[in-house]
Amino acid sequence: MKNRRLFLTTAFVTTALVVVLSASGIAIAEGSGDKHCGKHGDRLSEQHLQKKLERMTKNLGLDENQRQQVQAVMHEHRNTMKPLMEKKKTIRKSLRNLDPVSPDYDSQLATYAGEKSELVRQITLAKGQKRKAITSILTPGQLEAKRKMRLEHTKQAM
Repeated sequence: MKNRRLFLTTAFVTTALVVVLSASGIAIAEGSGDKHCGKHGDRLSEQHLQKKLERMTKNLGLDENQRQQVQAVMHEHRNTMKPLMEKKKTIRKSLRNLDPVSPDYDSQLATYAGEKSELVRQITLAKGQKRKAITSILTPGQLEAKRKMRLEHTKQAM
C-alpha cells in the first residue's frame, strides 16, 4: 500500500513538474518573440533612461539645468539608436536564416558581414557623440567623479 501511494505521489509530482516547466518554457518563448533585448534589457526604454538619469543626478550632483541638458542628449541618442538597433535586428535575423548549402551562401554572408561592420561603426560613433555631449555638460569636479565611478565599475566587471 505504501509503495503504491509513493508511486502515485511521485508520478503526480513528476507530471505536475513537467507541465509547469513546459508552460513556463512556452511562456518565455512567446514572451521573447521578436524582441531581442540582450542580457541587459532594453536600454532604449524611457524607464531605463530615467533610471540612468536619476543615478547620474544623484552620483554626480547634477543641477536642474544640467539634468535637463543630459536628458535632452539621452533622448536624442535614443532617437539615433532606435533605427540602428532595428537594422541590427534585421541583419541578425538574416544571418540566422542563411542556408549554408545555398550556392550563394558565401556572397550573402560577405554582404551581411559588411553591413554589420558598417552598422557597428555607426553605433560606435553615435555612442561616442553621446558621451562627448554629456561630458561637455559636466563640471571638472563632476568629470572626475564620473571617471572614478567608471574605474570602479570596470574593476567590478573584471
